[in-house]
Amino acid sequence: MTDEIKSAREIALAKAAAQSEEITAEDRLRWKYVPEGEKLGARIISSDADVEEELGKIKSPERGYLIQGALSIIYSSITLPQGEVEKERNRKALEAVVKLKTDKESAGQVVAQIQNLFEHYETQGSTQKKQALEQLKTEYSRKLKQAIEQQLGSGASGMVADVENLPQFKEEKRRLVNQFDSQYSKMLAEYKDELKQIS
Repeated sequence: MTDEIKSAREIALAKAAAQSEEITAEDRLRWKYVPEGEKLGARIISSDADVEEELGKIKSPERGYLIQGALSIIYSSITLPQGEVEKERNRKALEAVVKLKTDKESAGQVVAQIQNLFEHYETQGSTQKKQALEQLKTEYSRKLKQAIEQQLGSGASGMVADVENLPQFKEEKRRLVNQFDSQYSKMLAEYKDELKQIS
């Protein structure tokens, strides 16, 4: 039994040795520096890490993998601004993208489009969303009042119920917000894809 186990172990070691010969120096660099870049990306977003200073510490072949890792985290951090936290995170992320790209002019143009999208989302978009939610609330209030009158008679029309606590209203509100935000999210995803194509 121990001979079989030993030979199985030897077979596994032989396979691992064969695979390790196929691993290139480039693979080793990627495996080391992409995760380091991801950590850098997280530091850029969560604090005020100096991108140029961090990159200055790394030599040229490794720098590309570091940038690749950092950008993967930074792209995922760019989201629709729901509050001050997201706005600040987006600001840091968009500034870092331009610094990390070689073609800074093209990256700057796409970043400006993203900033315009965010501005529209927070101003006109926010107003439109509030109006749509008010219409939804008014409609639900009307339906609820009709239902109360049908159940209890017209004398109960003065009864007031909190529409916002109704499960159906909450679900409809969530659907409306998601539908509204999805238009902006789709445009943001297209801009992020465009950024990824820039060197």
